[in-house]
Amino acid sequence: MTAILTTSLPLPLHSRGKVRDTYRLGDRELLMVSTDRLSAFDVVLPTPIPDKGRVLNQLSLAWFHETRDLVRNHLSSDQSIATALLDAMPDLDQRSMRVVMAQPVMFECVVRGYLSGSGWKDYQRSGAIAGEPLPVGLRDSDRLPEPIFTPATQAATGHDENISPAELANRTGRELAQALERLSLSLYRFGAERALDSGLILADTKFEFGFHGREVILIDEVLTPDSSAGPSHRSISNMCATTWSGLAGTSSHRRRHCRSRWSRVPAPAISRRCGVSTSCRQRGVSDVSRRGLRHPQACRE
Repeated sequence: MTAILTTSLPLPLHSRGKVRDTYRLGDRELLMVSTDRLSAFDVVLPTPIPDKGRVLNQLSLAWFHETRDLVRNHLSSDQSIATALLDAMPDLDQRSMRVVMAQPVMFECVVRGYLSGSGWKDYQRSGAIAGEPLPVGLRDSDRLPEPIFTPATQAATGHDENISPAELANRTGRELAQALERLSLSLYRFGAERALDSGLILADTKFEFGFHGREVILIDEVLTPDSSAGPSHRSISNMCATTWSGLAGTSSHRRRHCRSRWSRVPAPAISRRCGVSTSCRQRGVSDVSRRGLRHPQACRE
């Protein structure tokens, strides 16, 4: 297994994100390529996960197809890959998607159906998430009475900040905020139901939207291991590394795997001896096979 840490295609580079390298295909279209880079707590870890990019891309392609009746997405109608690009990177057709250029809405649209992760921490402190009160007496990973919309800012550096739906409306305008909440809840309910059918629990997930002309469309990725979590971050593949990274500063973990507390800068390499890299790969591949989605290659036809 050879992991892809970075790409170099014969195209103008548009940007490099934490996971994706994006290239220009013209004035109105981009090619998004999923690498095997892994990030945790907004830090890119130096140890890539083999096949991670393929998993992310295949899941997103399939979910974009499955949810296209709920909201238009950024996939271009033509998903063919030029021979010259395939010669440069043979598995590019499995790692990439052609997308229309959109103007991003600079907020992450998070939906939570279960109380876990950062939401659980907020609840422990205040009995609320992003200022939205929740019932008293909930426990870690409890299912919420109804899914809730908890948007967050998109920070260029550092961590994103949870904000309330009311604050989102103050910053974007009421009409756009309501549209983002409605679309996000609809997508979450659809994904959560499909996940349960496959024996998975979708505790929370984030969506990103953008403007294509005057229309709000779904962009970036959707319902992938990188953008989703299970209860207590157990069931979605990327969370195994995030959990490992979060534990890297604890004394019990330090005795087994590291000599010093991680301040999250610089990022520690994931120890291959402790099997985290292999475990993440196996979980990601399992996610694809368990979700029962239409085969992603059909989305290229």
